[in-house]
Amino acid sequence: MKILSTYGIESEGVRAEVSIIDAESEFSNVYALRLTKIRPSTQAVMNFLKSRVIDAVNIKASEIADPAEW
Repeated sequence: MKILSTYGIESEGVRAEVSIIDAESEFSNVYALRLTKIRPSTQAVMNFLKSRVIDAVNIKASEIADPAEW
């Protein structure tokens, strides 16, 4: 594995670092995205929202496995 390039990006105030990697086991280059650390308070809000979305969505496992059922 060889890092070909690394650069920073920012979108809507969220910073991230992108690395372009030449991975011998892959057919093409791999783009790895590393986000900045999330504050514990932000993580708590995200976990709360995630649980609310999971509770609100009524979907069966078979629908996830087979998009034709959508």
